[in-house]
Amino acid sequence: MVPSEEGHIGQDDRLLFGHAADSHAESNQISLPRHPWWRGLGAGVVLLLLSAAAFLRVHGASSLSAFGRSHLVSAAARQVGRSGNHDDSSVFPGKKLMLLQFNPHWECFNTDLNMNKCGNRVLQLVTRFLQNYDIDFANIIEFAPWYRPPTGWTMQCENGDGGEIGCIIWKSSRWAQVFPKTHCFFGHGRACNVMTFQRLSRPGETVTVAGTHYPHLATPDLRSGFEHTVRAAIAPSRNVTERLVLLADANARLDEISDETLLQGIGALRAGSHAEARPWLRTPWYEYNTCCFNIGYDRTYDRIATNFGARPRLVKDKEYAHASKDYSKAPEFAQIGKPISWAKEEGAYHHP
Repeated sequence: MVPSEEGHIGQDDRLLFGHAADSHAESNQISLPRHPWWRGLGAGVVLLLLSAAAFLRVHGASSLSAFGRSHLVSAAARQVGRSGNHDDSSVFPGKKLMLLQFNPHWECFNTDLNMNKCGNRVLQLVTRFLQNYDIDFANIIEFAPWYRPPTGWTMQCENGDGGEIGCIIWKSSRWAQVFPKTHCFFGHGRACNVMTFQRLSRPGETVTVAGTHYPHLATPDLRSGFEHTVRAAIAPSRNVTERLVLLADANARLDEISDETLLQGIGALRAGSHAEARPWLRTPWYEYNTCCFNIGYDRTYDRIATNFGARPRLVKDKEYAHASKDYSKAPEFAQIGKPISWAKEEGAYHHP
C-alpha cells in the first residue's frame, strides 16, 4: 500500500507521487479570521529538496512537543500526540506536503548561449518536478520571472535587487493565498518571499511559506538584517497560523548553521523547543551536498525545514540522479561558465 494525498500512509513506507490536476483554480486571496494554529495540516508531510530533484518525506513519531505544529501520521498511520495542552486527536490522517527548493543560479539564464544550454533545461526540469511529484510549494532562487508554470500552479516572484529574483510556485488548484499579504524586501542582491496559504478543501488547514536566499556568513551585518526582514514579514501571518515551511538557500554549511538555528533566527521556533522532540533540526540528515558546480559540491547550502511535522526523508529523482552521477557532479547542461568578464569562472549551479 502506498500513501495517496487523501489516504493513510502504508506499512511498506513507499511513496506515491501523483500528477498535477488538469483543472486550474484561481489563487484569489481570502481573508481568514484568527483560529487555533494547532488545527489543520493532517498527516504525513512530504518535502521536496533543493535544486533539481530531491524529495523529502516527514514521518510521524509517538509523541512530539512542538511549537506551532500540527499532528501528523506515521508510516504505519499512527496518529501523533503532542505533550502540550491541546488535544489534536481529531486531526485527519493521511495528508502530506511536497516541497521543492532549487537555486539553478543566475548565469543559467544569462546570455543566449547559457539560456540555450542551461536555462531552457532548467525550465523543463521545474515543470517536470511540479507535475511528476505534484508539488505543493516550490522556492526557485535566481530564476526566470517569465517562466509560466503548468496549469494548476501559480508563481509569484520578489525582487532582491541586483538582478536577484526569488519565486514561490504553489499548486493553486489545491491552495489559495490568504491575507495577510506581506511584502518581503531586503535588497542587496538577496530575495525573500513570504506567503500564507489555506488548503481549498479544508479552510482550517493553513501554512506560511518563506522562500529565502540568505547573505553569506562572511557578511554578518547583512545576514542579521536579512533575518530581521524575514521575521517582520512572517509576523502578521501568526494571526492565521503558526505553521511555517522554510525553503532556503542558507549560504551556510550544516556544521555552521543548523536548520533549528535558521528557524529560530526568523522567529519560527522558540529556542530549545525541539531539543528532544526534533533532533534532526540540529544534526545533518541530508544525504548529499547541493552547492555548487564551481566548488565541487562540498556544501549543503539548500535547506527545507518546518516548525511542525516529523522527521523528513529524502527521495531522489532517478533521472536527475543518473544525469548528476548520484548528485556528485553537475549535469552536463549545467556545466557552464559565468559570462563576459567572468568567462573563466565556472557557474555556481546548485543541485535540487
